[in-house]
Amino acid sequence: MKPQTNPGDGSRFTISLDDAQQRITNWQGDQSLIKKQLTQNMPLYNSPVLNINAFTFDLADVSDLISRIGMYNNSTPPPAEPINAVRFYLGKVVTPTMPEPPYSCLVAVGVSGFAPNDNVGGDDIIALPSAHSKPPTLEDSIFDFSYPCPTTCADPGKGIMDL
Repeated sequence: MKPQTNPGDGSRFTISLDDAQQRITNWQGDQSLIKKQLTQNMPLYNSPVLNINAFTFDLADVSDLISRIGMYNNSTPPPAEPINAVRFYLGKVVTPTMPEPPYSCLVAVGVSGFAPNDNVGGDDIIALPSAHSKPPTLEDSIFDFSYPCPTTCADPGKGIMDL
């Protein structure tokens, strides 16, 4: 996959507002069609499909992940393959004691050896140094960035779909 280009800003990985809005509309449309189809095929059962349209990242979580990646990449001796990407997995949390329906989650891990132009996905690195211990020790670093809509969506007029 080649990086997207937004003419004029010099960034290789940004897209225009129109492109972002179209992609979001496409996702929402697909999710609605899937849920509708499942509900029609199982009228007595509430569809298990989660309609999720956005996640919000807490800056402290993102900063912690970036800090741990920096410590990993700058360790002595240096890793054979430094972390050069972050992979996000979509997941579904189901808790039997939770009164709400299941909710989606976004799981993030560092990735080494990522080479998108060569179609190489790289390897997940799930143990990273933690600045919370002196000296830093390796610990599980699978981040849960689960702040999905609607409870933490942008206020009306604040999200890119409302511009």
